[in-house]
Amino acid sequence: MALREMFQQAVAAIYHQIETAGPAAYAMSVETAWEVRSIAGSRHFHEKFVPRADARHFVQREWSQLSSLAAVAAFNSALAEAVLATPQRAGGFFDADTDNQTKRERLLDLLQNTFANLTYAAGPSRPDAATIERFWQGLNEWLFGETILTIESAFIGNFTSEVATLDLGEGLRVSKVTDDDLSDWVSEGRRRWGVEAIHNVDWRIVWEYTATREEYLHGSKLPSRVDALRLALRLLKPGGLWLRFWQHRSKHPVVFYGGTRGRDEAPRPRRGNPFRLLAADEPELRRLLGAILRSNFTFYSPAKRFEDSYHEVRTSEQLADLVITLEGLFAPEKADAIAYRLAMRAAKLLETEKPKREPLFRLFKDVYGLRSKLLHGGELEHDREAQKTIRKHAVDLWELVKRVEELTRRALRERLYAPERFTHESLDRMLLE
Repeated sequence: MALREMFQQAVAAIYHQIETAGPAAYAMSVETAWEVRSIAGSRHFHEKFVPRADARHFVQREWSQLSSLAAVAAFNSALAEAVLATPQRAGGFFDADTDNQTKRERLLDLLQNTFANLTYAAGPSRPDAATIERFWQGLNEWLFGETILTIESAFIGNFTSEVATLDLGEGLRVSKVTDDDLSDWVSEGRRRWGVEAIHNVDWRIVWEYTATREEYLHGSKLPSRVDALRLALRLLKPGGLWLRFWQHRSKHPVVFYGGTRGRDEAPRPRRGNPFRLLAADEPELRRLLGAILRSNFTFYSPAKRFEDSYHEVRTSEQLADLVITLEGLFAPEKADAIAYRLAMRAAKLLETEKPKREPLFRLFKDVYGLRSKLLHGGELEHDREAQKTIRKHAVDLWELVKRVEELTRRALRERLYAPERFTHESLDRMLLE
């Protein structure tokens, strides 16, 4: 039997049983049969179409009799064998030394989601022939095509912009959210965090691009523009922006590697005022974004610590992340006298006026001491000596963190624009000049 006919028969079997048993009973029965990772009874399908109704009797007595499971399993197995029979097309799915049995198991695991996406898109009503054909064509494109159109997107909270749509090139843009953009997972986030907590999710980052199958399946080989843009915005200016989890998915209806990618950030209103992107910020934002995309691991390691500071609940932990970022920039060699070298190098590089370098040197040396106290179990908020050190440079710990954050932001931008100044030799030579 042709694969297209097997696909159509599997769809017909699924919807026949949905219509016979009811969507609630069918969804729950398939959850039981496939241990939640079901073909049509995924949590999203269940929540969108049916409540958890009185269907336990169906689950207990009849789930093992679902003929649609057999039809789906037969189609998936035949499709997996067809992929394995064309290694020149299927090579992007596997490493060169993967054995056939492992390949088959991985393909079946991927294909398990085929009908979940169809039923989620079509709903509890039987899809028309055009919808079934669209999914069939998408499935073939995804499995046998050379390239895949993908979309990665994120919703931005605590963020406003003077520009309604900002096109940053290569398919990357920032735009206002429309009602259609507010997908189910955002609605779930609103319920989880509360309307007041995330009512300002009005903007979205979207990156639409074309990737080879290998790039798509091994996302680390394709640097995320969404990650880079988030970091660029945070290096541009202070502000409490955060991202609700983002999707990395195929543009056509068949989605195997959907789900979230990257960090799902909770709202942190205490981080300060909402981030406001001005029209005049655009040139510098583009410059930062380009530099981040060209940078390497020696920049990303300290930059990650800078972003970690946005997720800490306690102000003291934010300070620790910022000082570790500075350590990674100015004293990465982990030799003796780290505090002294960090303070000397940072003060010299960040301050051009000699009279202002000494206060900056003392600031960096003191905050490194506070960081060491924290990492050894100390409490800055209730430590008399720590509070005395804090008041030397700011009115309280939060004001000190804001000051150190801005200095760290400047240091990371210097590292982006002039990486040659941050080699061990350059940092030492700078002190002799």
